[in-house]
Amino acid sequence: MITPITFLLLLLFGFGVYWVIKYKKYSEALLSVAVVGGVISLIWGMALVEDNDPEGWLVGSIMLTAGLGVVTSIGIALRKQDSTNK
Repeated sequence: MITPITFLLLLLFGFGVYWVIKYKKYSEALLSVAVVGGVISLIWGMALVEDNDPEGWLVGSIMLTAGLGVVTSIGIALRKQDSTNK
């Protein structure tokens, strides 16, 4: 079941991805919020997947994928930023 908090987290992920794509700016505040959101999404997604509810599997797998994508893209962005600063 998609709860309002789940919907809000997905909205925040969408806004973060839009901001990074449109403005190509990585502020420390945005990165820290995205890291915390990605980790929360990973943990929450694992908890939803552990339930035997089929709808929980769907939402949990979406949240796991979103969390992994956010954390991975932040790592790539930070690595590129470090290589351009050298």
